[in-house]
Amino acid sequence: MPLVVVGIVGWLGLVWIGVRLAQSQAVGVGFDLRLLLRAGQHAAAGQSPYSSAMVSGASVEAQSLFYSYPPFVAQLLAPISWIPNEVVLVAWAVISTAAMAWVCLAVARCVTLQGKRLRAATVALPLVALAPFILPYGIGMLFGNLNTIFPFLYGLMLLAAAGGDRRGRIVGGIALGVAAATKLHPASLGLWFLVRGSRERRSGTRPESWEVVGVAALTVLGLVGFSLAVGGLQPWSDYLAVVRAGTAADLVDPRNMGPASQLGLAFGLESAAVRAVHLVVGVLAVVVTVWSAWSRRDPLESLGWAAVASLMTLPVTWYHYPAALIPLLVAAIARRPTVAALVIAAWGCAFVAIGIPSLLLIALGISAATLVKASTVVAATPSLMERVPG
Repeated sequence: MPLVVVGIVGWLGLVWIGVRLAQSQAVGVGFDLRLLLRAGQHAAAGQSPYSSAMVSGASVEAQSLFYSYPPFVAQLLAPISWIPNEVVLVAWAVISTAAMAWVCLAVARCVTLQGKRLRAATVALPLVALAPFILPYGIGMLFGNLNTIFPFLYGLMLLAAAGGDRRGRIVGGIALGVAAATKLHPASLGLWFLVRGSRERRSGTRPESWEVVGVAALTVLGLVGFSLAVGGLQPWSDYLAVVRAGTAADLVDPRNMGPASQLGLAFGLESAAVRAVHLVVGVLAVVVTVWSAWSRRDPLESLGWAAVASLMTLPVTWYHYPAALIPLLVAAIARRPTVAALVIAAWGCAFVAIGIPSLLLIALGISAATLVKASTVVAATPSLMERVPG
């Protein structure tokens, strides 16, 4: 009962903040979704969803509001682009939260020790109740950002990595393909599945992780093929021009919580130096991805390292990105409840990071430590680890 009360208070508070933002003179609630729906309207009218200035090569600031997703996102949204923004925003929040609760319950049941059966109320109810208080996720809902569905997609990838059946690998591959094609930075997880498959093959088992990569590649090809059939080559030409314009954006901004940006702010680095720093960060992210796939036996810890690294492969890391880690942290608690203290610490750092951006990197570090701590029970649990190649 107390959890229900907390949930009601949290959701009413989120609605109240949304109403206040809608009444303000600022950008307002659901501004990311508004950009997406406007792009959908342009696509429905046979127009380019992209800014003509950016297509012409004009540089922008990284935090500027512009549509920068691949063409198929606008084309898929075209049929619902006429629906009022507020209606779609509420529906998106409900759908993404329900999907997150479902996949977190699934991964918790997958990794729970000694075959203990978890009831839905044990996992799903706390998640739904506390979702508004998980600020990276709550802020994403207020923005109407596509990242609110990423906990669901990352959870499906975790289920695929945990040694499930072929159906799970197919669904996980679709999730990987959708995530990578839509936001680009999760593409590094495709590298994780490739290397993981090589590890499986070396150990003498069937490289099932390669199935995930194959399905992901087919998913990306399917999305691109759909887009070309609907709109032809021109939207993709415009998209490449927007990507080129984006590479010249100034990365140093307090709202960009990536390591390179935060170091640039701390030490007063110029844009060129920040780009050089991010090159190092990006290479390290790839190295961590390969290392974790090859050397870490436990799939939860292994994919966890890669998932954290995937948030830093691009030079921009926004505040709502770490919400993707929610299912991995839920899995860690389900396997070893004593790590709940670490999860709360990561949660607290992420909460305060809304005002002190550098704390988000500490939250990510604590999240990685949580997954390492949860992996220490590997030797004692036969349930999940029997399916992991040694």
